[in-house]
Amino acid sequence: MPENSFDVIVVGGGPGGYVAALRCAQWGMKTALIERAQVGGTCLNRGCIPAKALLHSTGLLRELRLHGKANGLAMDLPTPDLAAIHANKDTTVQKLRGGVELLLQKRGVTILKGEATPLESKDSPAVELKGGEESQPQILKTTHLIWATGARPAELPALPFDGTRVISSDEALRLEKTPTSLAIVGAGAIGLEMGSIWARLGTKVTIVEALPQIGAGFDPDIASMAERFLKRQEGITFYTDARVKAMDETALIAEQKGKDLRIDAEKILISVGRVPNNEPLIKIGAKADEKGRLEVDEAYRTNLPGVYAIGDAIPGPALAHRAEHDAERLAAMLAKKPVPPANAPMPGVVYTTPELAMVGLSEAQAQAQGVDFSAAKFPFAANGRALTNGTPEGFVKLIGDKTSGKLLGAQILGANAGELISTIGAHLKHNAKISDLAHTLTAHPTLSEAIKEAALVWEGNPLHTV
Repeated sequence: MPENSFDVIVVGGGPGGYVAALRCAQWGMKTALIERAQVGGTCLNRGCIPAKALLHSTGLLRELRLHGKANGLAMDLPTPDLAAIHANKDTTVQKLRGGVELLLQKRGVTILKGEATPLESKDSPAVELKGGEESQPQILKTTHLIWATGARPAELPALPFDGTRVISSDEALRLEKTPTSLAIVGAGAIGLEMGSIWARLGTKVTIVEALPQIGAGFDPDIASMAERFLKRQEGITFYTDARVKAMDETALIAEQKGKDLRIDAEKILISVGRVPNNEPLIKIGAKADEKGRLEVDEAYRTNLPGVYAIGDAIPGPALAHRAEHDAERLAAMLAKKPVPPANAPMPGVVYTTPELAMVGLSEAQAQAQGVDFSAAKFPFAANGRALTNGTPEGFVKLIGDKTSGKLLGAQILGANAGELISTIGAHLKHNAKISDLAHTLTAHPTLSEAIKEAALVWEGNPLHTV
């Protein structure tokens, strides 16, 4: 095969792209990965990982502030060193990025830096690569082109990004000075996590959300309790059912129930979703929906010959683990290997303190589907490990089919909810009943006992609650 020809070319080195490249190369296909910036994509370099590093660092300060004295650690609170906090974050990102690059090299993936432009073709796909090590553009040909270019932060027409005052999460993760005030538009995962980080560092944080609640997709009982905790423990102010109108030199202007709000805003973070980077494919004829997401079939094929798309480029939840799952499935199809199931339960997590996590059907979704369901909760305040850890906030909620007893979904508000939800996801994947959760042995004392206890409540046979 010529040097400029490959079995597979993957465009985009994020969680979907690099996983697809790793698997395709592992299974014997000559594979190239094209990335215009850094391997790891948004998630590793300017999203999930740096955000969690900042949440961890600022979380240590939060714990001392809220719980130090009660745990016998009375002391003057340490002064945050923002430069050192960023350095720790950057070191973590560099280690992980280096690990991904090493894996790609070990698997024999050709890593190409530059901008890939897909070319019109009636048979095998091809891309033009510019800005890489070669001074002249290269034409690269392939049998299979995997489009894994992810998405970028969405703008608001009234508040376009300027990178200085009106910022996206990219800039919010690397602010060199703690702002006195931060107005955040959007109370989804990004808005809530960014709000927590900067509130812990002393910023006056206000979050404006157009929906009636924070945490879109979560049931109202989870969302309302999470809002109370974030108000009380982090000092964040929320305005729900509010719409942004404009800004002036010192404030964000919003409207809530017919009344104008002036919100202090040295910085304004827009976190209202993301826009897929699909314009180059759409330009050469790829079909897309009204949100710019590419139309694909069950095998991730676009309408262009030999061109596939995964992750944020196509309809579905814009989550890193979803992109990885798409990548695993597509690579297996191309290599003619056993394909992981398409309908794996997809967890969603917000990494605030406490965390919010969900998998399967919410109450609203079960109701919309006409399912005769019931829900049951168990509070972490009645869990031994939660009390010893000083994390009694929140609860586990299970949703099940009244007739069959089948587990339908779950939502958790509490410490380590993102870890706990996987246990429920595994049961969902195997069509388990809630009784299976009720009779799963869990070590004592652990937070996971709250899942078992919620199942016992659902069955009408509570043990450690009334």
